[in-house]
Amino acid sequence: AATLNTATLPATDKKALDDFSKKIAELSRVVAATDQYRGELVNKLRFIKQAVIETPKLSLDLSKAIMQVEKRLNAVNRQLNGDATLARREFETTPSIGGRIGYVIGSLWNTTAAPTQTQINSYQIAVKQFTPVYNELKAIADEVKKIEDMLEKSGAPYTPGRLPEWKGGM
Repeated sequence: AATLNTATLPATDKKALDDFSKKIAELSRVVAATDQYRGELVNKLRFIKQAVIETPKLSLDLSKAIMQVEKRLNAVNRQLNGDATLARREFETTPSIGGRIGYVIGSLWNTTAAPTQTQINSYQIAVKQFTPVYNELKAIADEVKKIEDMLEKSGAPYTPGRLPEWKGGM
């Protein structure tokens, strides 16, 4: 990430700024991609719910499992992107992971010094908050896979990202 006004920086500050900029850029990339992946899981669930409706022999337990996964995905969304409904009603909200990253990137844009302690702290908090969210999303993906396996065993209609089993019709 190129920063402006770096010509007058002492070499040590420039190195610290460059290193920090690379770290925040990588965190930003991974968080954005993780959020996209979360969105894909949300979309998959829409199709899964429809397939459940169209497959009468699927149990109520599966519907409960789907609702549980949806709740967990909503919690991940709040942690990554904040609580828009609270913010809209003008409540003070804790910064989301994305909000913290945005703050750091924005504050680095015109900087002419090494990263401040506040920027470093914000980065560290974002990393600390992101790790369990990332792991939770991986666990949710495993749960979605189990649901998809149940759909397949029940002969449910196609859902995105799920290749039906074919044992060769002979």
